Amino acid sequence: MENIVRHARAKTISLRLIETANELHLEIVDDGIGFDANSDPSEIGHYGLQGMAERATLNDASLAVKSQLGEGTAITIRLRKIL
Repeated sequence: MENIVRHARAKTISLRLIETANELHLEIVDDGIGFDANSDPSEIGHYGLQGMAERATLNDASLAVKSQLGEGTAITIRLRKIL
């Protein structure tokens, strides 16, 4: 959230937490300036995204990032529930 406020210049941020039988889904969407999601996060200074990817991997979660210049960013994290 701090990085969105600091870097994205977003006017709106949306958070959704969805619980299914087997997973938790966290969706974070902003209407900020966006970026090229196909580039290496560390090469363009997006260390927050790199850290999120590392933490997702450590927790056996998936991380999906969709962004386009001028179109904002959507991040989805899916974490399997431990039953």
